[in-house]
Amino acid sequence: MASKKDKKSDKKALKKKKKQKALLKEQARKARRAQKRSDALVAKAKKAAKKLAREAKEKARKRARKATKKAAQVAKAARKAAGSALSPGSAASDKATPSSSKSKSKSKPKPKPAQRTVEAPAVGSASRPASVEPSSGWTVVALRARARSLAIPGYSQMTKAQLVERLTS
Repeated sequence: MASKKDKKSDKKALKKKKKQKALLKEQARKARRAQKRSDALVAKAKKAAKKLAREAKEKARKRARKATKKAAQVAKAARKAAGSALSPGSAASDKATPSSSKSKSKSKPKPKPAQRTVEAPAVGSASRPASVEPSSGWTVVALRARARSLAIPGYSQMTKAQLVERLTS
């Protein structure tokens, strides 16, 4: 037979095991809760990161659209300025021609830049002095226009001095 001491120590050992088991269960429950909280925080952080990325992409798209629109406006203004510098009559015709593609009226299409006729500036105009003979007093634009009208090859790569020399010879 087991003595009273042995029974008492068995009861204590059993109690101790139960206590340890309960403690382990509590620790496991706390660990699961902590894991759930961290998973929820990670999911929330991922969601926030995706939202920020979407917003950044949208801002970049808006900036790109705005820059593209601005570049188109600058290019249009440059083409208009180049057209009016090359032929004085083309600026008035650009204003008279409707630029809207939604217009259903059948008007004359604008000539392409390569098809525009280039005339030498009129005598006494701001871009060409009153002298009829090309000289260093002429602007490079006027000299090139004159060279173009005379069909001189390579005029666009020539310097002002070379243009004056070629046109006076």
